Parts: sequence; structure tokens; C-alpha cells
Amino acid sequence: MYKTGQGLCSLLDTERIMGGKMRDIKRIPRICKLLEKKWKKVPDERLGQFLANEVFGHHKDIFFQEDDVTEKILGVKK
Repeated sequence: MYKTGQGLCSLLDTERIMGGKMRDIKRIPRICKLLEKKWKKVPDERLGQFLANEVFGHHKDIFFQEDDVTEKILGVKK
């Protein structure tokens, strides 16, 4: 169960809430692998520091960044 502005909803309600479209669950291991690969290039950075420097940028509200954008950023070779 998770809390929304209208009360508690089950995860089964996600499809109804998101207009019938569930996010691709396969994105989770893909993004985690990309995070690991890229973070290993800068192992002295803390996780928050790494995310601010490499993924989201400073002073940006990360809540609204879509996962495909994050995946694209992490997939860029530096």
C-alpha cells in the first residue's frame, strides 16, 4: 500500500491511476547496472554527490525526471 493525496491505494491501482500504463519493470535492473558502471569510474564520490554531479545536476528537482531520461544520461559514455 502507498499513500496518495486521496488516501491509500494498492499497487494494483497503479494502472488505473496512471491511465492504464504501468512503467516497465525491466528498467530497474537496466538503470542499476548503468549506475554501477558509471559510479565505478568515480569511486571516491558519495552516492548523493555522484547523482548530483552525473545524473540530475545541481539544484534540480529529481522527483520529476523520468526514468528514460535518467537511463539516457547514464548511458552516455564519458
